[in-house]
Amino acid sequence: MHVVFRVDASLTIGTGHVSRCLALAQSLGSDVNEVVFLMRDRSAMGTDLVSSRGYKVCLMANESMGKDSWFQDAKQTSQFLNRRECPWDIVVVDHYDLDARWERVVRKHTRVLVAIDDMFHRPHECDIVVNPSDTQKAKRKARPRGMAGIKYLSGGSYAFLDRRFSLERENLTRARIDRLHTLQIFFGGTDEANHTERFSRWVACYFPHLKIQIVISKWYPYLRSLKILRGQFNNAISLYQDVPMAPYMSRCEMALGSPGTTTWERACLGLAPAYVSVNPNQEKILQRLEDQGLCVYFGAAAGMVRGVFLKKFSAFLENKAGRKFMGRKGMALVDGQGAERVVNTIRSLL
Repeated sequence: MHVVFRVDASLTIGTGHVSRCLALAQSLGSDVNEVVFLMRDRSAMGTDLVSSRGYKVCLMANESMGKDSWFQDAKQTSQFLNRRECPWDIVVVDHYDLDARWERVVRKHTRVLVAIDDMFHRPHECDIVVNPSDTQKAKRKARPRGMAGIKYLSGGSYAFLDRRFSLERENLTRARIDRLHTLQIFFGGTDEANHTERFSRWVACYFPHLKIQIVISKWYPYLRSLKILRGQFNNAISLYQDVPMAPYMSRCEMALGSPGTTTWERACLGLAPAYVSVNPNQEKILQRLEDQGLCVYFGAAAGMVRGVFLKKFSAFLENKAGRKFMGRKGMALVDGQGAERVVNTIRSLL
């Protein structure tokens, strides 16, 4: 099989889209002849991540993505796909700026076109749409608008996770006491606004009984200030940079941060999550997850003041039964096998 992933990474959008595509690529199996990641990447974040996993990267011209840029992107993507005399077997697109219009142009160059999209009610013209965030689809009789003739794979059972999460999940049979009162703080691969330091300081100052595990990527730009913070609260804060997430997350009972691929990682390992949104696109997703009892949503990070945060976080800590319920519900929803399920669906269409 010959497979292309059309995905981007940057300091603004982070690396979450690339991470979940890598999880899907990892599950494709041994009969794949070629896997290519077709990207625009001004910061080299995504290309470094993809290359480190042994996959080929082809870079597109770094043109700005905007309202009408889908056409130029579709044109460049088609030019790349046309290099093969035969259609590609699978093209996967994971991009908020590319929708049905882009898919309509690109679809003729592949046997199966897959769109990964955790937004709601965006139009698509492809073969498969995967939306892990739509955990309510099974309760609805009506298919989402714009999905006629498309296989719609929704809910946490289709979340793409690195295989290490399944392994760590199997080891969680040990007593939960090992993880009690440990909070992981993670705000994605970049965190340009440095929410990590601000919220970590508030928690460390006002909740000294908690153990705080801070995880950052190698692209985090404020490492020095975090090291100073760790020094001030040496007994409470552990700091890890550029480490595999699964074994470190498995040591924690709770999580604080922003959503993304890590939403499903936390669910898979039974962490009770408290979220703040760092992008307007995340607000509706988090409201839906809170309504379903899968998290607590505090509001937008940018406008969050200390007093409001402390009040909400205190309530989160005091609700032990609620945290236990969230952890169990998350584990029931996400088992770490989502990528394999999607691959099986793709293979059924080939």
